[in-house]
Amino acid sequence: MILSEIIASYVDHRQAIGMRFHTEARTLKSFCRFVGDTAIPDVTADQVLAFLSGIGPVTRFWERKHSVLAGFYRFAIARGHTDRSPLPQTVPKPLKAFVPYIYSARRSVVYSTPPQ
Repeated sequence: MILSEIIASYVDHRQAIGMRFHTEARTLKSFCRFVGDTAIPDVTADQVLAFLSGIGPVTRFWERKHSVLAGFYRFAIARGHTDRSPLPQTVPKPLKAFVPYIYSARRSVVYSTPPQ
């Protein structure tokens, strides 16, 4: 089977068990467009990593795409479409959220930005 057929089967399965699964379906369709509509064993680890990385630093969206692909590959392996998952073994941590400076113990004054 080709990638788009397996993705459609997976999305149908998840929606049949009561999940909305709309955002995840868009992520999987985007993955299919990115790597091309080929046989699932032909998808390489480099292609998956390039899809996950996109442009820019690792963010929560990277983790979300990884989670969606991990579920998809568990489904594909369980049904015998492939025998391996090309997902990276280690998951990098996203950048920490920006915490603005809002308090100074020196003056006990609340600032919206740090004093110069």
